[in-house]
Amino acid sequence: MRCIIHCGAPKTGTSALQRALFFDLRDPRFQYFSGGYIDNGSHALEALFTEEPHCRRLYEKHLASSRGRFPLYRQRLQRRLDRAVARCRRRGADLILSAEGLWRASPEAFSRFRRLRAYLVDQGFEVVLIAYLRPWLPWLASLYQQSLKFGNAEFGLEMFGELLNFQAIIEELWLVFGRASVSIYPYDTALFPGGCVVRHFCREIGFRCPPGYRTAVNESLSRPACGLLLAYNRQRLSLPATGLHAGAEYAPLLRQLERLPGPPLRLHASVLERWIPTMASQGAWLERELGLRLTPTALAATAPPGIPPPVDSAETLLAVPKEALHWLALRSGLPVLASADAPPSEQTVAAAIRRLTGRLPHRLSLPRRAGQRLRVGVIHLHYGC
Repeated sequence: MRCIIHCGAPKTGTSALQRALFFDLRDPRFQYFSGGYIDNGSHALEALFTEEPHCRRLYEKHLASSRGRFPLYRQRLQRRLDRAVARCRRRGADLILSAEGLWRASPEAFSRFRRLRAYLVDQGFEVVLIAYLRPWLPWLASLYQQSLKFGNAEFGLEMFGELLNFQAIIEELWLVFGRASVSIYPYDTALFPGGCVVRHFCREIGFRCPPGYRTAVNESLSRPACGLLLAYNRQRLSLPATGLHAGAEYAPLLRQLERLPGPPLRLHASVLERWIPTMASQGAWLERELGLRLTPTALAATAPPGIPPPVDSAETLLAVPKEALHWLALRSGLPVLASADAPPSEQTVAAAIRRLTGRLPHRLSLPRRAGQRLRVGVIHLHYGC
């Protein structure tokens, strides 16, 4: 039996792959295990194989009252994983794990590698890892945009330092799992079947995927939407509380902002200034050891015609165009945003964005969310995902 681990890097189609394997794709020769996390199965593996997992704090803040204390939750996860392993043994199936959280250059992450491998080898699995790498700037722009969706109020990439040391992470994966067991691919939709990373992953492991299958999640925000969201995050604590936890507060807001048209968020190469020497040496190492070249054109700072120049500071990102303010005024019912001669303050913009969220959209989404929870429960019972 094989255990195939998709180990990142983050923002290389990981959520699309996890949702596809959970909801859509079935092959009796494979068993997918998520631990109950539809969009990020690495949370379950972090909880099981890390001594003091980061997800423990989030769990105890939001879920402990309804699901019990963290040690009991960890025991339930272990029973779920053991059942998935037992299903693999009965059917002679390969186990699939999606673990983008493994992609970190830290002693804690490296110790997690060893505990996970020890468990899988003890269960009789041959462990295989697959990872994808994106060019630096598009990848970091995607990571930064994702951090805005989770409330980040800063501009910069310092929080991603543990993700940037590709060489250290790959060498540790080789050391723990063996070089022959680790496959690294460039994240390039031009090289994927139908431009879909899910189909590429399935092809590489021999998973039967329907012809023409394609999925996408984590819809990206336009550059103006990112600027509005940064303004909201910076002023959020000064606004009256909504009484909702962060997930319920941001979900309807993000659904609205995804509809704001505009060019994509592009970061200026100067944002990477402190890491440029490291990236140069790592780029040479990747090309020498793996034959991978992170596209140099991704570092170009010149904007194509009609596209705003890349963002190099918080001030640049916060300077949203008048068209975006008109859109926000229409959606929020605050025409002063569009009629003011001078740019509105961050506080005014944040107050307008707050009107896009609140209790009513959250309540209207309850039937849909309840339907998804029911579907998730049925999949758990029937397929053991």
